[in-house]
Amino acid sequence: MSVTRLVVELGTPPEAEAVEGLAGVEGLALGPQALEGPLPPLPEGAPLALCGVDPEVAPAWHGRPDTVWVCDGGLEETARLRDAWPDLVWVPRTTVYQPTVRYEFSPHLGTESFKFYVPDMGAMLARRVGDGDQDVRRWVVRAAELGFGTVWLHGSQAEERGRGLDLEALVRARSRYDGAIWISGGVTELRHLENLRREGGAAAVVLPPDRIAALGVAPALAALRPQAGEALAVEVARGGCPGAAGEGLPA
Repeated sequence: MSVTRLVVELGTPPEAEAVEGLAGVEGLALGPQALEGPLPPLPEGAPLALCGVDPEVAPAWHGRPDTVWVCDGGLEETARLRDAWPDLVWVPRTTVYQPTVRYEFSPHLGTESFKFYVPDMGAMLARRVGDGDQDVRRWVVRAAELGFGTVWLHGSQAEERGRGLDLEALVRARSRYDGAIWISGGVTELRHLENLRREGGAAAVVLPPDRIAALGVAPALAALRPQAGEALAVEVARGGCPGAAGEGLPA
């Protein structure tokens, strides 16, 4: 059992005063430009994710403990990079979204002269990923088959709406994957982190620096920690396993 780590994603080097405001975060996700700037101190064992960084131009970061290299090019491209750089730990990142919900006439509601449009509940709960436009459950099954122990799901629609993380995507991914799941996109209030805590199943939640500044590191950490009398979620698959070969999954 473990709690969800609070990770901040930096695309550019932070100002000196901003670095002080990041003290206490439990991990960093760094873009290429952020590698040259000052960084807040991290606790021992805190993850450091290098996002879109070319290993050839960043040899100083090879072999650093708890460092992973994040690829947005899809599972197959991430696997190719892993084969090219086998000494580095690679993490595939993909966007996740809800497909367009269809409305259909219900044969069970209304009369001959009056019918009800009802939403397709399957589409309302479904989540797809940008990598190959496939069901998120199928995607994580493939990630496990390729040997990836960590994946990162970014809720693109959730980020646009700013009303919380896409927890349905997390639930669906967790049902077929027992590796570590990082999640991002949509957090604008502390209650969004509290909802994630109650749901459980995420190894890390990633926030941009402006959200961290608005929420505060200490309050954000407190929102992710189990409260008195609250059971800590067990991070196990909710059914099935990554080796289930995608049986019964939509495309």
